[in-house]
Amino acid sequence: MDTARITHFLRIIARILITAIAIFFFMFALLSGAEEYGGGISGIIQNSPNALPWALLLVLAGATYKWEKGSGVIVVLFGLFMLFAFNAWNEPFVLFAISLPLIILGGILVGTSVYTRKNRQES
Repeated sequence: MDTARITHFLRIIARILITAIAIFFFMFALLSGAEEYGGGISGIIQNSPNALPWALLLVLAGATYKWEKGSGVIVVLFGLFMLFAFNAWNEPFVLFAISLPLIILGGILVGTSVYTRKNRQES
């Protein structure tokens, strides 16, 4: 396999995983506290502010398909923010399931973007 195919494969996998993480945690945050507000649609609507950070990540996941490098940097920053927002140093699940994957996947997007741009300039 040549490096262009590997780069393309990594780019696709990173985008898919970021989107999957965003959808999963958005749905979890939206639905998990809804029963405290009485459940149903009204409970989901009242609980919707809890899902706003994940809605932002969902928008970023969509942006990775158009602006790979810039949105990759923002995904890395989002992952770093999650380290502090969720006190991930004391919560291994948050560290290994949310923060580190986002940092790594955002870094992959930035790296593949830089590599692709560099190869286009050399050609």
